[in-house]
Amino acid sequence: MDPVSRGELWDILKALRDQGSAVLVSTAYMDEALLCDRVALLFEGRILAEESPGELAGQYGEPLYLVETPVAHRVHAELESSLLCGQCHLFGDGVHITLRPEVTTAQVAGHLAASGCSSSRRGRSARDWRTSS
Repeated sequence: MDPVSRGELWDILKALRDQGSAVLVSTAYMDEALLCDRVALLFEGRILAEESPGELAGQYGEPLYLVETPVAHRVHAELESSLLCGQCHLFGDGVHITLRPEVTTAQVAGHLAASGCSSSRRGRSARDWRTSS
């Protein structure tokens, strides 16, 4: 769905909610989940957790970073082989990572730059990076 249509859809869903309707949405995107009153995480048909978006995010024990990039597979391979990350997963047009305890965000940015992916911390939050190829 294009960004304009996506925004319009969410405006319609918010209006329905404000009129008292219950709206059930399935999404893999936390920015969309943040627009909901309650979020349930499902795995193989089972509910793993159900909370408000803020409560659910607060339960995650370590910072989760998003590296947004036009070359997600390349960045994923670079970071996964670097041993800088605790977890490293492709996610849409980016890569979700957690850092090993001894690793700093500056080290990750340096590794990305050394591998030819310039990066900046201009994402939607202080935990987001953007890269270019």
